Amino acid sequence: MGDGMPLAPTEDSVFVVSGGGRGITAHCAIGLADRFRCAFGLLGRSPVGETEPAWSRGFADEAELKARAADDLRAAGARPTPPAIQRGVDTLLASRAVADTLAGIARAGGRGIYLQADVGDPDAVGRAVDAVTARFGPVSGLVHGAGTLADRLVQHKTAADYAAVVRPKVDGLTNLLRYLPPSQLRHVVLFSSAAAYYGNAGQADYALANEALNKAAHALQRAYPACQVLAIDWGPWAGGMVGPALGRLFRERGVQLIEPDAGAQLLADLLASPPRGAVQVLAGASWPATTGPPPVQLPHSAQVSRRLTLVDNPFLADHVLDGHVTLPLAAVVAWLANTAEQLWSGFRARRIESLRVLKGVVFDGPSTAAADFVLELTEAARSGDQIRLDATLTGGHAGSPTWPRYRAGLVLARGAPPEPGSAPLVPSGEPLADGPSLYGDGTLFHGPRFQGLRQVRRLDEAGLAAECTLAEVPVRDQGQIQVQRVNPFALDLAFQVLTVWTQRRRGSASLPTRVESIELICPIPWGQLFYVSLAIRSAGADTVVGDVVLHDLAGQVLCRLRGVEHAISPRLNERFRRNQLAEPLRA
Repeated sequence: MGDGMPLAPTEDSVFVVSGGGRGITAHCAIGLADRFRCAFGLLGRSPVGETEPAWSRGFADEAELKARAADDLRAAGARPTPPAIQRGVDTLLASRAVADTLAGIARAGGRGIYLQADVGDPDAVGRAVDAVTARFGPVSGLVHGAGTLADRLVQHKTAADYAAVVRPKVDGLTNLLRYLPPSQLRHVVLFSSAAAYYGNAGQADYALANEALNKAAHALQRAYPACQVLAIDWGPWAGGMVGPALGRLFRERGVQLIEPDAGAQLLADLLASPPRGAVQVLAGASWPATTGPPPVQLPHSAQVSRRLTLVDNPFLADHVLDGHVTLPLAAVVAWLANTAEQLWSGFRARRIESLRVLKGVVFDGPSTAAADFVLELTEAARSGDQIRLDATLTGGHAGSPTWPRYRAGLVLARGAPPEPGSAPLVPSGEPLADGPSLYGDGTLFHGPRFQGLRQVRRLDEAGLAAECTLAEVPVRDQGQIQVQRVNPFALDLAFQVLTVWTQRRRGSASLPTRVESIELICPIPWGQLFYVSLAIRSAGADTVVGDVVLHDLAGQVLCRLRGVEHAISPRLNERFRRNQLAEPLRA
């Protein structure tokens, strides 16, 4: 393409069109033939017979065709089961549709052949491209229109659904470009969808697959500027995958359907006179709200299942107590907040309330240990831009009873967070203890990824103040509980300082059991100095309760915890020293 406009297709152009045997893509191929008189190799999965069977000739009504297909099966000595009858009729109708497409291309002045090829199969694609080249000469353009749907809500989708939808779009493009290098093409057109732009209920996998095509188009255009690359985010067509019932639903919602002739003309126009610099084109997606996507119905409750494994979460190897991996309470907080923000789109977790450890999670097995959990989130109240959720995390190891493990309330809100306030400045002077000694002498059991305490600046009966810095934990080590707005490695320091206090002031280790509230104010960056300040509320023989503030050097609060309660037990002291796994985690 260089500094000028790309050349429009000519009679010498040869296009490979995936998904082009029938349907909308086929209609577009006929439109291109009418405009440019070029050649087409149509690829599709449908088997097509060279001649129509005798039993179907002269009949078009589907019910009559089914009856005649059943008679043909009986005559051949086969049992006419409904699936066998339907397969025969479907094959016949596909053959007729492909024949109509080829005839339409010929009437428009173009040339075409049809090749049965699953674009998800690289060998089949290679054979098809060779056949097109042998018939028409070098291929100069690609139209990738293959696709399928498996619509259902994401919690009901299966791995098979995902593969069925993503394979023809993403694997198909990979295989096509393997045999059709963009450096040798003048045109690459990817049929994407407005679902990738707006999203659409029941089409999470379809939106993902089409967004992959969008991103691929931008990458290809940058890498091959002499080739015109287009990703067309089509809105719903009047036909194709949109049946009469779905078409009526779109119209009731004010969504304009694309008429096949108009869509084919738009594609031809884009190839004939491409808009300068355009790679991704949103076509025909006239939603009722022109400033954004259709309104999303927020969930009132949700259940999310997850299998937590040691192998998939390397950071857990640094949270070992008495030789066993224990799930950090801070990781549970991150898990709750991340999930709520994903499900209640547009809201942010502002506060965790009434967090209780009902029965902590301990991985007793070998390095391949896993536990299955269900996180249940239910709206308890909604007022304006604020939602309160009740959360319960239940789970257990395979073959063992499941228990409620943690319970909490979450407050979600939209808009700017409240002013964070300020904390007392940490006193200067000689440190009372340094981090390496605390992590090395059994005061704390935490491994390197959780070792953020650097120096203790104050420690008395009223509380503690510590200087902290967190080394960045690689994303691969964060595993299934990623650092997002909540950094569990930073939040864990709020619990560590209470343990340091009970060890130094009461001579016994302690672990968290409940928290009144956690205010999530500002993300805590990696590698930067910050402070954790503890103020003791009450301390007895068995429990201690305190308030903890994480703040920066200027005293600006980053996170505030109120009513953090720890259970104190001398028996924990020896368990803290056994902080190594009996065997390493391995994939």
